[in-house]
Order: sequence, then C-alpha cells, then structure tokens
Amino acid sequence: MNSTMMGPHVGPNIDKWSELVDSSISAAIKDYTDAVLTSPGSFFLRALVAMAITKTPWNTDGFDGFAHERAELIEGFAENTNNPIILGGDLHDSWAWTLYEKGNMDGTPRAVNLGAPGKSV
Repeated sequence: MNSTMMGPHVGPNIDKWSELVDSSISAAIKDYTDAVLTSPGSFFLRALVAMAITKTPWNTDGFDGFAHERAELIEGFAENTNNPIILGGDLHDSWAWTLYEKGNMDGTPRAVNLGAPGKSV
C-alpha cells in the first residue's frame, strides 16, 4: 500500500460522457454508452458507474480506501499547517489534485497532493 497516495480515485462514470461532449454528438454518445451499459458483458463498466455515483474509491487497498483515517489526517492539516503540499510516489504516472475538508470530493480546500512516478531503473 502506498500510504502517501490520498487523492480521490473514483472510477469513471461513462453514463455521463454524453454531457461532456459537443451537443452535436451528445445523442450518439448517449446511445453508445446506453448500449454498452446494458450489454450482458459490461458488468465491470456498470460497477464503475455505481462506484462513481456513490463515490466509492477505485482502489480500496490504497490510502483512499481508508476514508476515516484520511479525513482525520486532512483535518489535522487544517489545524496545524498553512497550505500543505503532500508528495506521494511510486506511482505509474503523475497526478495533482486538491484534498478537501474531511476527505470530501469538494468543499474547502485543505492541501494539494502531488503523485509522482517511481524512479526508472
């Protein structure tokens, strides 16, 4: 477990893709995602939509899977620091996100979390 990785890793909600594109193709995208999500073989994608709607963490084995502990740590930042930056590593890509009050997905910003890839060998 990478205990420094604290960003909200919620799975993608493909049911909302049609709202993110130009209105000229929105209906086609909605038809496509509806067809994919109703396909018998798309259990995983339906699970991702449910995770996005309920804000269930993508990786419950990472620190984002420990919502209570993460919320306490983030609130500790608010009480004891000024504009903290948290650096996490050993990832397979790079990330930057805002950590919000009580570990929520929005609200009052408490810190910035930067994730970086591991050292190449």
